[in-house]
Amino acid sequence: HGIPAFRLPPEALQRDLERVFAMGVSFRGGQVFGSDITAAGLLADGFGAVCLAVGAHRPHELAIAGAGEAGAPPLVAGLSWLADLAAGQDAAAERVSVAGQQVVVIGGGNTAVDAARSALRLGAATVVVACLEARDAMPALAEEIDAAHAEGVLIRAGHRPTSLGQGALILESLVDGAALHLAADLVVVAIGQRPDGEALAAGLQDAALDEDGCLPADGSTCATAWPKVFAAGDLTAGERTVTAAIASGQRAAWAMDRQLRGEVAADRRPPPALTRRPAPLPPLVLPQRSRHGAPELAPNRRRADFDEVMGTFDEATAQAEASRCLLCGRCGVCRLCIDLLGCPGFKVEGDGHIAIEASLCSGCGVCAELCPSGAIGPDGTLGVS
Repeated sequence: HGIPAFRLPPEALQRDLERVFAMGVSFRGGQVFGSDITAAGLLADGFGAVCLAVGAHRPHELAIAGAGEAGAPPLVAGLSWLADLAAGQDAAAERVSVAGQQVVVIGGGNTAVDAARSALRLGAATVVVACLEARDAMPALAEEIDAAHAEGVLIRAGHRPTSLGQGALILESLVDGAALHLAADLVVVAIGQRPDGEALAAGLQDAALDEDGCLPADGSTCATAWPKVFAAGDLTAGERTVTAAIASGQRAAWAMDRQLRGEVAADRRPPPALTRRPAPLPPLVLPQRSRHGAPELAPNRRRADFDEVMGTFDEATAQAEASRCLLCGRCGVCRLCIDLLGCPGFKVEGDGHIAIEASLCSGCGVCAELCPSGAIGPDGTLGVS
């Protein structure tokens, strides 16, 4: 509910929700976990499993000298500010109005960058992002940081806030200790979020959170220490992106299905695999073609409204991009098939890749069973370019 429309158009989100409801999922709003409902209460009411996906909506607060004093710029939480912007109501519109103002955003993550880019679109005179991290170590997505810079956001990396003054935020350089005064009519604080620990303690008896305030859960099944209780999304530790949240939700659904209907039924549709960085493939001496980037709105055009920034390929470009890919196979070139099997059907090509000589393959299937990457099919085909 806080991701700006230029990154996640609300109509696209609504289409996803409508597909979910069309499948027969019932929705009961206005229920607060920890007060209106609890995990034990839901299980006692006859539900076979409970998946907690209540997110991380409690912002980390910034204790800074001068806050609340006369003339000091007000502090607002980044996630709340973005949620008010997305709500689009009159009262919320007043709270996010920054036309002609000088805005400083504290933080280096995606919420901070989203807030900065949104402030520009709302007509802010200047927008500065100040963060502790160096520019190349900011936790926000690199392409989002580049987009913010292209649109006119000034990045002050390697600085920490020390105090608020008359219409100003004072920063200190982590490199040389120099003070930097930034004119500010509004300071948006986006230094991270955490789950609501009080609600979890009330809704899940004896809930023990990790040092980051997240609920521990198994990475593959999303199962928690409580029987029949699962956890997914930002409530758990890990990458806080929409894609990661959706994947963990699918793993939790599979694990609950496995518990309720059994392995045979559930495993017909296994969850997304937990990905790990693959071993590097050997370099190929092949013709190279440059990558086609998706079309984007020009930076000076983006600031006029909240239209989606990233476009889509036309059919011809999509086909050209698909034909350009060269390393989409699963073979990690671990050489187990070469070094352990001794099968004459395997050979190493001049570029270092492993290949199967079809005329020498007997179809015994031993290699397919041995391959740790699942790159060899039962018919003796090898999944490598």
